[in-house]
Amino acid sequence: MITLLAANWAALGILYNTGQDCTAGSRLYAQDTIYDKFVTTLAAKARELVIGDGFDEKSGGGPVVCIPPLL
Repeated sequence: MITLLAANWAALGILYNTGQDCTAGSRLYAQDTIYDKFVTTLAAKARELVIGDGFDEKSGGGPVVCIPPLL
């Protein structure tokens, strides 16, 4: 349960504002005993994110402001 909760918050920290946030949590540390489950849960959470029109309530992320963050 704690692993799921931690992965959900980590996903929010990384993916908030389409990752275009000066406080985006792009580095994570996970204890070796939960690492595999944590990464699996975090990846699943990222795959659930719907990218689309920023005004669509179903979207969890919109377009990026510029190309360099993608490089």
